Amino acid sequence: MSLFSTHEDFRATSFDYLIVAGGTSGLAVAARLSEDPDMIIGVIEAGSALLEDPSILTQAAFPTLGGRPQYDWLMKTVPSGTNGVVHAFPRHKALGSSSAINYVMYVRGQATEYDDWARITGYDSWGWSGLQPYFLKHEGTIVQAQIHAKPEEYAVRAFEDEFHGFSGPIKTSFGNWSAPVEEAWHKAGRKMGLQWTPPKDAWSGSHLGGYSNLSTINRTQGSGIQSYAVNGYIIPNLSRRNLKTLMEATATKVALDQKSKIPVAKSVTLVIGGEEVVVSAKQEIILAAGVVQTPQLLELSGIGRHESLQSAGLQCVVLNNNAGEQLVNHPLTILSYELINEAFSLEESPLANGINGNAFLSLAQIVTSAELRNINEIARSAIDSAPDDWTRTGRLQLVLLPITLDPSRFDDQIKLLAPGVGNNRCSVVVVVSHLFSKGTIYVHSQDPIVPPHIDPHYLQRKVDVEILPVGIRVADEMFRTKPLADKVRSRVFAKADIDMADPGQRESYIWSDTGTEYHPCGTAFLGKVVDENLMVVDASNIPSHLSGNLQAPVYAIAEQAANLIRKDAKKT
Repeated sequence: MSLFSTHEDFRATSFDYLIVAGGTSGLAVAARLSEDPDMIIGVIEAGSALLEDPSILTQAAFPTLGGRPQYDWLMKTVPSGTNGVVHAFPRHKALGSSSAINYVMYVRGQATEYDDWARITGYDSWGWSGLQPYFLKHEGTIVQAQIHAKPEEYAVRAFEDEFHGFSGPIKTSFGNWSAPVEEAWHKAGRKMGLQWTPPKDAWSGSHLGGYSNLSTINRTQGSGIQSYAVNGYIIPNLSRRNLKTLMEATATKVALDQKSKIPVAKSVTLVIGGEEVVVSAKQEIILAAGVVQTPQLLELSGIGRHESLQSAGLQCVVLNNNAGEQLVNHPLTILSYELINEAFSLEESPLANGINGNAFLSLAQIVTSAELRNINEIARSAIDSAPDDWTRTGRLQLVLLPITLDPSRFDDQIKLLAPGVGNNRCSVVVVVSHLFSKGTIYVHSQDPIVPPHIDPHYLQRKVDVEILPVGIRVADEMFRTKPLADKVRSRVFAKADIDMADPGQRESYIWSDTGTEYHPCGTAFLGKVVDENLMVVDASNIPSHLSGNLQAPVYAIAEQAANLIRKDAKKT
């Protein structure tokens, strides 16, 4: 059976469940629901397949994908608070969505962050203990001999079997290569007295410290290929006759039956080759289009804030003030260094390798007492109730990259990848894990092809402006600490004449050279937004951000959602 449905076949099928978008969460839900042969599942994807594209399967090619129209929808933000820069906002233009265009870092976050989800939503199933089984269900760790071998001092693999799955569809593995400078980086962190001791297991719900990271790379296939939603969830299930995927079809609206007191979601309007088509679902319509297109589709369907819908000439069918609100991301800046007699770039390192050097640090552990008092005062004035221990969680992430990046070019994904001199450069990414500033995504046109206004509001809260420069100071100090300092010739970005010990110069730098780690979430924290027939299952439904990359939690959310849907179906 062919993986993809024809237009005619798709329109003629009577579906139980329609899933809008074949991305990270959508394909996971589709695969799990279609395990029941009595359920007929339809997936609607606007992009192309690109199944055998080597640029997707080869991890080291990732930096070349953003900003290229065959891979990226080329979305942009409105001018942001970072000196009015219009930032690139990459969204993958193919089956698998963001699971296919990312740095393959497998990170789960802290247990306390998920317990915050449970507190916010009122559902224990959103807490760490509720989601943990679904982390294990989606993960298929590739057991390597070096995992259980006694590691060298720098090769810190914080791993215990009990916290991992070994038979799931998304394969994870440790790197088979690490740059020589990585050892010195870890040693510098410990020598500075940072909280660098690795946790027992960095995926156990406690990941403060410095360690080698898992990547979503399947090392059972040749030297290793990217493991993502397509080859993990869909390709192994080609024989299922109850699973149909329609490619290059743009969902433009969810039709709401307004005959009853509460509008009921009944069908999805699509544009296929210029023709408008309506496809219905007998049970549920599941939106999995991501942080940008899910709120866009909700608003085009008349679900959202009255003011924003009215300004776009849309009728408000269902008032929901959460649609398009609470956009959060992971703001970052980058420091790049030229090294002495040491090749350290993706051009020279093994192509099937992820990111090894990763660390999460608590703010309280790296700031001075005066800085801590100042940040606490600002934070408590910014939000109604900052928890007493908020500075002791993983507020900052440091990532060591085998690549040169130009932090002044977050406006252009192609130019962000700065040309190096030879192969002797590396970068450290400094990330704020929990942002106080929150943005919005609103439609401004009734045309579904026109991207919505994306306003990230980066650094609009003063507390964020205080936190990021602290991370820069620490990251730069590591490169001035032996033995790492012995390997550094000069700092390339920020320019060497910028004094990172000076608070004013650090702050000036972040206003001109801040971008994002591309981990947006939170724009449709809605759950079932209209009735029992419409559901959101993607990163837009995350109620508060995590310290870490998003693919692991999104897979877990999708696994849990699919399980709940199947349980509900058995009751009817």
